[in-house]
Amino acid sequence: MASLFPPSGPTLPPFRTLLIQGPYHPTAPIHLVLSHTTENPSAKAILLSTSKKKLFSSLKESLDDWLATHGSDGRVCNSASRVNIHYPRSPAHLALLLSMLHTYNGAFYHPKTTIDSATSLLVLHELSAYFLLNNSEATVSSYLSLVSHALAAATTLSSDSSDVVLALFDSGLEQLKLPIIRPVSHDASDGNPPPIRSELVAGFVQRYFQWVGVVEVDIEVAHPAVSGRMVMITLRGGSEDEITWKWSESGDAGGVTFSWQ
Repeated sequence: MASLFPPSGPTLPPFRTLLIQGPYHPTAPIHLVLSHTTENPSAKAILLSTSKKKLFSSLKESLDDWLATHGSDGRVCNSASRVNIHYPRSPAHLALLLSMLHTYNGAFYHPKTTIDSATSLLVLHELSAYFLLNNSEATVSSYLSLVSHALAAATTLSSDSSDVVLALFDSGLEQLKLPIIRPVSHDASDGNPPPIRSELVAGFVQRYFQWVGVVEVDIEVAHPAVSGRMVMITLRGGSEDEITWKWSESGDAGGVTFSWQ
């Protein structure tokens, strides 16, 4: 079963769309793609991240002991070989890449956008990073547009025999605020510009996903450990289902170790 943690951890419920927000462990997206491709030896996955540098630095700083020990095992390497990672440098590049993803039809092939028909997982990583910089043109719909492009790509790539599921990881989503509409240009001669009303983006994004996982952490000052908690919520047929996971993280030279509560 797919998981956000090493094999000893809990597994995810079946999902079509999944949102993980808050301070999740940096290896969570890696465990998701590896567990997905390990479960099905023919499955492939695509991970789209906003920054190669940030992804690799976070993994280096917070590598868990299981990946440190088993990352070079033959089975893990085989699973990793079926994961394609791309780093679109802007929202426009990501939207273009998502719109161009296609399975090979014998007529057009591109090394980045032509994918194997066995691809069944699409992961978006840290979309809020695109908008945390000074981007005066960005609005709530700028973020939602990327989610819509990803959902459309997953639908397009799904076949009669296999559906493509979508997961979004975004540690900055809970703090991200953007205006609903684009600010109107202001004439300096009219005095101070009117205030721009910004809204938290998370509430809008959550409506697009079947399952929403919210991560919280508590860092203990007296001990070098982190307590983690994730609540996953879904709405099905008007009723709310909830799953809660609790764990602690402790680190040493061998990597971060998870203990489940």
